[in-house]
Parts: sequence; C-alpha cells; structure tokens
Amino acid sequence: SDLLGENYIDIVNKSVKEQIASQTSASADPIYFEKGKGGFETINEDTDFYINEAGNPVIVFAKYEIAAGAYGRPEFEIVVK
Repeated sequence: SDLLGENYIDIVNKSVKEQIASQTSASADPIYFEKGKGGFETINEDTDFYINEAGNPVIVFAKYEIAAGAYGRPEFEIVVK
C-alpha cells in the first residue's frame, strides 16, 4: 500500500490479470490454471512480493498456486506510475 496507495489490491489484481491474459494469448499451451480451478482470483495481505531494482513491487506466487509446477514461482512486476 505504501507504493500503490490504498487501492493497491485492485491495482495489483488488474495488472496480474492483464499480464496473465497477455502471456496466455501468446502461448499455444495453457500456462495458468483457469479461474475457479485454482487460477488467479485476487491477492491479499499475505501474498508474497519483493521490491525490484526499479522500485516496483513484484508479486510472487508459490509453485502450483496458480500454474503447473513446471512454471515454478510465477512473478508479476507491477509498474509504479
């Protein structure tokens, strides 16, 4: 919330969903689980993240949390405007 404001959950959810859609449309094989079947729905205050060198938060999901284990720990950079 310090970097993105009080609506950080909405901001992050929108960005993650857009990045998932972009990556999914660029791949012939499904990468992420479908919504309702373990796929991404929302972050919460316990979602892992770190701040990268650019000063942007990077959301990190556990292996198998939103995608098959072969994809490791999916990460999504949220660009701070």
